Amino acid sequence: MSEFIDLVQLHERAWGNERYPQRPTLQQIMDAPFVTFWTPLKQDKKSRFVIKLYDNAAQIEEYFVRLVMRSGIQLPEARLTRIYFQQKRYVVSGVRIKFEEARL
Repeated sequence: MSEFIDLVQLHERAWGNERYPQRPTLQQIMDAPFVTFWTPLKQDKKSRFVIKLYDNAAQIEEYFVRLVMRSGIQLPEARLTRIYFQQKRYVVSGVRIKFEEARL
């Protein structure tokens, strides 16, 4: 949990009083079941990671589905770098794509 707290503190220091769309409050971050950290793909001197909150894992899975299915159409603006569930770090442990015969 110390890594989680360290990253939240780093986020709060980096952003200070500045806002970004849907920036959560410190209380929302601490209360959220899923907290994710995102790094912008376009790096510049003002690039800072952002935090997004989710109620369930299915919402995070949508990002990966879009990444696989739509990467040729629209690339994401940020990369998911950390996932925490109840302030414990989680990683993606596998992806499964299943094929079956098309039924016309």
